[in-house]
Amino acid sequence: MEERMPIQEHDNPIWVSMLGAMIYCERLFYLEHVEGIEVADEAVLDGRTVHDAITVEELIHDQRLESAALGLVGKVDLLKQKNGRIIPWEFKKGRAKRSRRGAEPWPNERIQIGAYVLLITEALGESVREGRIHYLEDNVTVRVEVDEVLQHDVLEAVARARILMATTKRPPVTDDERKCWKCSLAKVCLPEEERAAVEGTAEPVRLFPAGYEQITLHVQSPGARIGMSGEQLTIKLADGTEQMRPSIEIGSVVLHGPVQISTQAIQRCVEKGIGIHWLTGSGRYVTGALPAFSVAHRRRTQYSALLDKTLCLDLARRLVMGKLAQQLGYLMRCRREHRQQLGEEAVRTAIERIRVGIKEISSTEGMDTLRGIEGMVARAYFAGIEAVIASGVPHSLRPHGRSKRPPRDPFNCLLSFGYSMLYKDVISAISVVGLDPVCGFFHQPR
Repeated sequence: MEERMPIQEHDNPIWVSMLGAMIYCERLFYLEHVEGIEVADEAVLDGRTVHDAITVEELIHDQRLESAALGLVGKVDLLKQKNGRIIPWEFKKGRAKRSRRGAEPWPNERIQIGAYVLLITEALGESVREGRIHYLEDNVTVRVEVDEVLQHDVLEAVARARILMATTKRPPVTDDERKCWKCSLAKVCLPEEERAAVEGTAEPVRLFPAGYEQITLHVQSPGARIGMSGEQLTIKLADGTEQMRPSIEIGSVVLHGPVQISTQAIQRCVEKGIGIHWLTGSGRYVTGALPAFSVAHRRRTQYSALLDKTLCLDLARRLVMGKLAQQLGYLMRCRREHRQQLGEEAVRTAIERIRVGIKEISSTEGMDTLRGIEGMVARAYFAGIEAVIASGVPHSLRPHGRSKRPPRDPFNCLLSFGYSMLYKDVISAISVVGLDPVCGFFHQPR
């Protein structure tokens, strides 16, 4: 076990709740308490409500307990006195663990109550023999006996937490997939994606916690102003009318053109994990504000990977292959289902050019060649798109080649606007997992 320093010598004292997270899942502990990522979902908010409702009997004047020997800090939910002895209590929203012996504490919660016992023992200078955990969902109270085994396990947990806090390598995903299903950090941890990469499985299961699909608030009225009132976003229009939306329902805010947002609203949105995105009136993406996590470890790993030319080329090939396969599939489906309405020759030419591009990808030896293949196939694809549009579509809505910055017809305007919306979502997805969206493996910085 590593040597333990006094708490004042630790840059980051360990909270008892951190120990519980580590015993449950080391990767969860690392993401929350080393990388500084916190995503509060419905279950987390419910848990906080439960703890806020607890009335604490202050047998200790300062409820912040700490151990200089361990570098451990914590707040126990409740202290009770029975027959002259102090008993720490913890309240949990869920159910107790069940076995042949009956109700038992979960391993992470056993360590938590054991850590509180060590803190109370040091603070009061007297022995604490037991702790209690009350599970609200099944209304069961579990007694936890404090013995040498529990004390040893707590010390081992503290030592392990110190080791993890000192490393720059993120722990692997847990072997117990069931833990991932209800984890609030699944959308950041990406456990299924990592398992798919390691095990070589074809399709990862999408793991997003309940309630993840929040709305995107678009504000398009010129002169509108967005503010914050309590837990609600306020949208005041130029004519004086006002609307309010609960912030918990909003995943991101998109400002189109001359729309203002207060400094307080920006700060609160970022604190709550609500992304803010600015677009021009014509739909071009300008910039965004996203939650600021501690991303040093991930950025260092990302930049190191980007220096590996072999890895970047492999990723780029996969990216372009996926794009070309989607384009080919779409044109072939249109050709099969609507053959009589299409410009058959143009569609056939586009399909053949895409097939040639797919064959050429595997033999490319450099990024410039790969980008050249992608560009040539894109021109063929959009020529084919012109041919798949039904003859009844008005001339004003038909594309006349691909044009952008600025788009020169309604078709390209809609396409560019759609790309801006997609770009906003992609930027959010990259940033929320702590990567730098400016530096990539395919296109080079300008």
